[in-house]
Amino acid sequence: MLLIFFINLDKKPVKSAFFTFLPYIFFIYSGVFLSMYRFYGLNFFIALLLYSILVFYHFLYLFMPVYLYKKIRFNILLLPFVFVTFEYLKDNFLFGLPLGDFSIFVYNIPFFIKDAAIFGQYFISLKLIFINLSFYLILKGEKTKVALIFVAVLICFIIPYEKPQSVLKNKTISVVQANIPQNEKWSNIYLSRNLKRYISMSKGLKSDVIIWPESSYPYLFSQDRDEEFIKFLKDSRFNIIFGAVRKENQAYFNSAVFFKKGKFEYYNKRNLVPFAEFIPLRTIISDIMPSSIDPGDFKKGETGRIFRLDDLKIAPLICYEENFMKLSRDYKDRGANILTVLTNDAWFDKSPTFYMFPRSDVFMAVENRIWVIRVANTGISEIVNPYGKIVSHIEPDTREVMTKTLNITVFKRTLFDRYGYLFPFLVVFISLFILL
Repeated sequence: MLLIFFINLDKKPVKSAFFTFLPYIFFIYSGVFLSMYRFYGLNFFIALLLYSILVFYHFLYLFMPVYLYKKIRFNILLLPFVFVTFEYLKDNFLFGLPLGDFSIFVYNIPFFIKDAAIFGQYFISLKLIFINLSFYLILKGEKTKVALIFVAVLICFIIPYEKPQSVLKNKTISVVQANIPQNEKWSNIYLSRNLKRYISMSKGLKSDVIIWPESSYPYLFSQDRDEEFIKFLKDSRFNIIFGAVRKENQAYFNSAVFFKKGKFEYYNKRNLVPFAEFIPLRTIISDIMPSSIDPGDFKKGETGRIFRLDDLKIAPLICYEENFMKLSRDYKDRGANILTVLTNDAWFDKSPTFYMFPRSDVFMAVENRIWVIRVANTGISEIVNPYGKIVSHIEPDTREVMTKTLNITVFKRTLFDRYGYLFPFLVVFISLFILL
């Protein structure tokens, strides 16, 4: 895609951006349309309109580098920096849109992903753009510029990687993927059955910790409400992490619940999904269209929470949060040695969007040199080691318990943890310098 874009850049830069990137964006967000139309029950044309607005919004961040290049005509070797600048802005401006970055194309190629431990995921995007640019320059016969690119890329190989600090041996972890279709997940006639499915799949497991996905407990969770479920927890010998909706001080939270030795701990989701878990600018919108606003927003969690199990320190993330590198880096800085993602991607039902989200976990593992365990309702559940290798996974639409005994390698803070998070700011500075 990028090579085709560069080949057409000099002749028709605006059309090149339009015909190269727009189909790609429609493709990766197709699951959002599916979710709005099939599961949220929106009118087909309203869902299509909202889907198109989202696509166009993402497209602007890919179009602007091309537009600026056409207007200013700076050196083409600087164009990748401008691309990554707008990628960073897309991921962080307003509420963030961290999906569809260029790096997702190479999530399973070690040559690319290994450098995430140095400069993070944005460096992988920059590296990929530069390599495609070099092929374009080879076709044009501009060998000097190609040499400069490859020297810059090869510098990464001389930077040493961190060595493991210690190993936590023989930690047994079970991941429960119950595979409950989205149209059955919140239906009243299936709620009891759904919970019993998780319980029956977990009984008899002899693991250090068992993990269920986001909102796997199907009711409003309270320690005093469901005596049968609490009895199941207390009678079991394992520790468990599960997703649930909770009410606290008149506010609702999308939470990860940790049960250990008769006690509960809670993590409340911090990065909520706009228009799905909360309504942005609610006060203004409710004044204009009071009848259109459902008052049941989730409240944003204030801080991270590490679940401690002897020397095992498990850091929970919920769904959309797996795409925000600042959350995982914060957990690593605080001593976590496992990141666990509780999610329900059944909303996207094996669309391209469904397969995009798990790729972020690979970069999260490499950036922080940490184990990542992803637990999904209908898939994809997976275990990723600190080098970005998926060591085990459960296929989509599969009802299965994945139990693994792992030697958890624990690393000190990576270069990315210490300084690499500043790399995007350096890229933004270079872009501003170019434009000014």
